[in-house]
Amino acid sequence: MVRIAIPAADGGASFHIQGAPIAADAAVITAGIDFDLGRSTSVGFGYAGQLGEDPQSHSLEASLTKSF
Repeated sequence: MVRIAIPAADGGASFHIQGAPIAADAAVITAGIDFDLGRSTSVGFGYAGQLGEDPQSHSLEASLTKSF
């Protein structure tokens, strides 16, 4: 577990953040693509992942954008 202390701004109390460390032999991958469907509409897809021997994390994203 990684623990980080961050002092608060303007003299307030500090706070701590903790989480699992990134694996020593890991790859972080992000990829995405957007398609224009017309003058004011697009659709996009994305992937983000951390690949390692033991801990792995994956996420997929889809978006639809309409401009007015």
